[in-house]
Amino acid sequence: MKNPDGRRIGRFRVASQLLRFDFQKELQALMNQVFILHAEHLYSQDCFQYVALSPRFDSIHPGQLPPDYRVIVERRRYVLMDVENFTVRFERVPVGEYAVPLDWSKDTHIGI
Repeated sequence: MKNPDGRRIGRFRVASQLLRFDFQKELQALMNQVFILHAEHLYSQDCFQYVALSPRFDSIHPGQLPPDYRVIVERRRYVLMDVENFTVRFERVPVGEYAVPLDWSKDTHIGI
């Protein structure tokens, strides 16, 4: 059976603190890349887990569990022009490996 290209479904996590602090631009850049199908707060990990559609995810077969993705949001600041640019990447996590939630770390590289 041929795999329909429209089933590009994946799962990723975002740290809860990103929703509580001033990271709206980074989250907006991320959410512009996906269509959320299911959102769940994982209290024990203090993060939100999303299942979403995105052209950036690998295509899966009906009944197959969506693979985990690591989200990387890079922020570049152009001080002279007073402009910020955000680039979103998804890295598929190998089966059995834990996908660390998207978290804030450095000014130029928000992610893992």
